[in-house]
Amino acid sequence: MFEKCPLYSMKSKKMLCEILRISDKKWLKKSHVQQNIKPFIDINFFGKKRLIESPKSPLKTIQKKIKNLLLKIEYPDYVYSGVKKKSHIDNAKKHKGIKYIYKVDIKAFFPSISRNKVYNFFLDYLKTSPDIADCLTNFCTYDLTDSIEKSKELQEFIKIKKIKKLNHLCTGSSPSSLLSYLTNVEMFDEINKLALSKDIEMTVFVDDIIFSSFDKIDKLFRKKILSIIKSYGFKISEGKIKYYTRRQVKKVTGVIINKNGNIDVPNKLRMKINKLFNNGKINNDEENLKGCVIAARQISNVYPNIKRFIFNKST
Repeated sequence: MFEKCPLYSMKSKKMLCEILRISDKKWLKKSHVQQNIKPFIDINFFGKKRLIESPKSPLKTIQKKIKNLLLKIEYPDYVYSGVKKKSHIDNAKKHKGIKYIYKVDIKAFFPSISRNKVYNFFLDYLKTSPDIADCLTNFCTYDLTDSIEKSKELQEFIKIKKIKKLNHLCTGSSPSSLLSYLTNVEMFDEINKLALSKDIEMTVFVDDIIFSSFDKIDKLFRKKILSIIKSYGFKISEGKIKYYTRRQVKKVTGVIINKNGNIDVPNKLRMKINKLFNNGKINNDEENLKGCVIAARQISNVYPNIKRFIFNKST
């Protein structure tokens, strides 16, 4: 599974610099990498706050190279996050049809994956030398300790989200979606094995684990899933646990599966588009509106395109 990754069994820093195209050896120092990450609290267009640890351009380039190398690994069919030619929409499509659906969300998933866990992945699974594992871990993790001392907003967020592992998988890094699976491959495989034994379909999209079946998903199975996740040290977003019956409208990774079993645009996104469209400030909101319409059209081509919105607004 891991042998196809070019990082597998790497022992030389010189080779690491060549494969990542690093010319300045200062990038091999943790302190320098840390200086090239800026943490902040972002608010998305639905008003939800999230922690972003944003890399500066040179580091972003290095991280993208690491992601491309990790993509050489063979991933199980149930993994949809970060994998080529798969998206949150494809993830939802896997569960469309008239089915029972059970979904679980892992709370503060990236910040719950410690630096040590990422390091152990590179060391134990990719079989790199300890110094190479350390360098790769530096590129993919961030320590919030110093940053929260300077930011009350970060302090408040950490407190509300009950984030305990300040040194963790970077939330703004391109390899993080893959690493969130790779560092927890044993947990996900254990869950999938249980699902298969019950003839239940499972997919994983970052922190969302989705199960679907043409038959009812019993309470014992659902409790067992939660037990397995907690046994690996993670917490569940209790308010996001959902069990849908056959005829209910279902929401899976931001996509609606309607009563007929077909995918559709969420009402929340429709309302956001209508609000932006009708607020009389089309010039100021055009980029935001464009992003929302593109998101809607990725789910359903029936949705009007942005040019039609702009044309209608101007006439």
